[in-house]
Amino acid sequence: MQLIIRRALSGQDYGIITIITLHNIYKQIINMIIPNLRPNSTFYVVSEKFRYDFLKNYNTKEFENYIANIYNSSNNEHILYIVEKEYFDNKNRTLIDYKNYLNNLLYSECLEIAQRPDLSIRDIYLISAIINFYPITLSLLNKDLRDNKEIILLSVINCGFLLEYASERLQGDREIVLKAVISSGIALKYASKEFRDDKEILLVAVNNHGLLLQFASEKLREDRDLVLAAVKQYAKALQYASEKLNEDTEIILTAVKIDGLLLGYASENLKDNEEIVLAAVTQNPHALYYASRKMKQNIKIVLVAINKDGMALQHATKKIKEDREIVLLAIKKNACALSHASKKLRSDKEIVLAAINQEGCTLEYASLKLRGNKEIVLIAVNTCAEALSYASNKIQKNIHSIRDS
Repeated sequence: MQLIIRRALSGQDYGIITIITLHNIYKQIINMIIPNLRPNSTFYVVSEKFRYDFLKNYNTKEFENYIANIYNSSNNEHILYIVEKEYFDNKNRTLIDYKNYLNNLLYSECLEIAQRPDLSIRDIYLISAIINFYPITLSLLNKDLRDNKEIILLSVINCGFLLEYASERLQGDREIVLKAVISSGIALKYASKEFRDDKEILLVAVNNHGLLLQFASEKLREDRDLVLAAVKQYAKALQYASEKLNEDTEIILTAVKIDGLLLGYASENLKDNEEIVLAAVTQNPHALYYASRKMKQNIKIVLVAINKDGMALQHATKKIKEDREIVLLAIKKNACALSHASKKLRSDKEIVLAAINQEGCTLEYASLKLRGNKEIVLIAVNTCAEALSYASNKIQKNIHSIRDS
């Protein structure tokens, strides 16, 4: 395949390379272009889908992949268009030496360069290099440079949060803000307030991180598409949605499937919705706390909750806490559920035994009568010595007397 290297503006050819193998192809192309450049000039390659700037692009892999795609295409001839551009170097190094210098800058050098009072837009390649290697150096540039669109665009494309250091004027530039938010959603925090009402920008932001919904305008917090996108990315974004959307079944269902406790943000109507409450307690049994009274008495839902954690019994209704079978199941899942059983069931020997056989110290929650039952107390003490402190005074004295004797 023949690769024609041509000046984009004049149409003059640098030369032709016959590509037989891709080995050292980058070096071959560079060696053909550089000797033919005007003094103090660099170059960049342009095409419809690709641009490679010799001094700005520090990794040659993208360029090599581009040439490989050309080589593997069905065309036997391809034109590589080159645009020349002047560069400034106060030490007048050759293009290759200047590129090597830019590629090997140390952190201390970058900090020093960023604070140079004579630094200006003519040093664009030097500025690009220090920002590329150490993005935070943008914050040290002088006011004029932080008001330069080319520099800020270059910065935020790679590190969106650098929008914080752009001038107020450029923080209000839609193109820059969009590029920054695409790179890092948190950049929205530093954009002009007007963009908080821009749905396109907010959608990009919340797809980056749902919590960025907090920076949306009141109007957009009512936007169903935006809120749903935010909740899908990060369920807790629901807290920043308009209360009007707390009635939206799809939004709430999406949220509680990810974090059941977000049922707390649902409308009273949806807290009474069996499908939503069931999804919430399936994800987190303690979501039952936020359910309606009707749902807290729904045996199907309560069983799902306590099967995950017996302590979810605490959120059920009084009637459920009086249900012997349900309470027994809760205790089998978590002995401490005894503390939430009805007074009557805490006097039930079988139920108390189910608890203390797992965790003796749950004797604390048994009725006074059972805490005075020697058999019960001995079983509890056998699994937890500290359980003795919850026994009746009479039992404690008797056991101490037996030990002393």
